[in-house]
Amino acid sequence: MSEKKLSPIVLFVYNRPEATEKTLQALSACHLADKSELFIFADGAKKGASSEQLEKINRTRQAIRAQKWCASVTIAESDVNRGLAASVIAGVSGIMEKFGRAIVLEDDIVCEKSFLTYMNGALDFYEKNENVWSIAGFSPLLFSTARLKSDVYAGYRASSWGWATWQNRWSKVDWSVADYAEFMEDKGRQARFNRGGSDMTNLLSMQMRGECDSWAIRWCYQQFKENAITIFPKKPQAKNIGFENDGTHSRKSILQIFKTKTAEYTEPIRFEDCRIDEKIMGEMLRLYSPSLLDRLLLVLARVVLW
Repeated sequence: MSEKKLSPIVLFVYNRPEATEKTLQALSACHLADKSELFIFADGAKKGASSEQLEKINRTRQAIRAQKWCASVTIAESDVNRGLAASVIAGVSGIMEKFGRAIVLEDDIVCEKSFLTYMNGALDFYEKNENVWSIAGFSPLLFSTARLKSDVYAGYRASSWGWATWQNRWSKVDWSVADYAEFMEDKGRQARFNRGGSDMTNLLSMQMRGECDSWAIRWCYQQFKENAITIFPKKPQAKNIGFENDGTHSRKSILQIFKTKTAEYTEPIRFEDCRIDEKIMGEMLRLYSPSLLDRLLLVLARVVLW
């Protein structure tokens, strides 16, 4: 692994200094961090931002400059507020044009020590398999994966909680979703899109109505159109700590069921050309489309296991 050119890491931050510091501390503790290039994009303040918000933005920018987190650190600070979606699309696109691939984090994602080893290994292994759309670092708690001999499995939806991809996938996305009206008239296509969760079509509709600011649902929609898959780790390599912070895009009551624990890969990671496992996908579908009973069972399962 060390003989190969490692993928650049891209981190997006805004106004969460404590979470940002935790993210960077965990990243710097990863194997290969001392050989990796890190690019940090810091979004600017919104118009009319309060003094409290300005202070948080300033503290966040102090945190990213606190030490040399990786082999090299390049920081781009915006004077204006672009919003998460525009920041990610522009930032990732620029890195992709230069490097052809990227590992992406946001300021509330904490990595396991083997995160970069897993990500770089997966990017190398699946690069020529264009049926693989992206690599996920996060993996929800799924009982069905216990029987897997491989260290990875395939999923219908992408994950934005620590992920990676290649330029030839990223460049395919129609961020305007020009075929949205046609899609909304086709119930069959909506049902296939919703194989990754009953929330998928609704999230896309919210994006198109201007009710949310999401690059990720448009990324998932393009994956669906390409009939592609995302590779997930059997052992979670990243977790979202936004549940305990005041993240703009976190809804605690809903996201609590996605809390998980990371685990380090201490042996060589076993990658393979995965196909969709319908039993695993059935469990993931219940996670992303939970009834009240499903939510209660998920909470009880976590109490028992943890």
